[in-house]
Amino acid sequence: MKDAEPAWLDGGVETDAGTEVQDRDDFVEVEDRVVVEFAEAAHHVGELPVRVGLEVVLGDEAAVVFDAAEPAKLAEFWALALDYVFEPPPKGYENWEDFGRSIGLAEEEFDDQEAVIDPADEGPRLYFQRVPEGKTVKNRVHLDIRVAGREVGGEERKRLVSEKVEQLVQAGASLAWKTDDVRGSAVVLRDPEGNEFCVV
Repeated sequence: MKDAEPAWLDGGVETDAGTEVQDRDDFVEVEDRVVVEFAEAAHHVGELPVRVGLEVVLGDEAAVVFDAAEPAKLAEFWALALDYVFEPPPKGYENWEDFGRSIGLAEEEFDDQEAVIDPADEGPRLYFQRVPEGKTVKNRVHLDIRVAGREVGGEERKRLVSEKVEQLVQAGASLAWKTDDVRGSAVVLRDPEGNEFCVV
């Protein structure tokens, strides 16, 4: 942490490194990590506008964080949607339960989080954390799932979008609405917990 804390910090929260830092309205810099809470604006990771939160390890990688009622089920849906895989446990551990025990995590909290990753190591990690409250309003930030590169258009792209939408609806998504105007076309879906996202 820097010697002089920014003036906008007040209050206090505990970080994963055990360092006492302050409440954040927009973000908090903790050593080499910046945690961004999204309130009003959409931010982008590559071609993925992200929904709930974005954890950035500076100059390195990004993770999208979802609040969830059932983290494992929501992670399974998004792994299918993005061709991701469940994140393996850290080196030296057979499973996440063993890792949880090693850090003193209560057994009743073992299912409170889940993560999926891009096997090609190109897209952001998605992390799902259990929260008691449900989603109540439309997302201010969301994910776009691109079915092909920008060079694919016309009927071919429509076919690919349609196939992806059908796959995701069968996996538990629901249709929200469709858009088609001068800015482009998209099918807007809701994941199994109601988070909006686009197939484009």
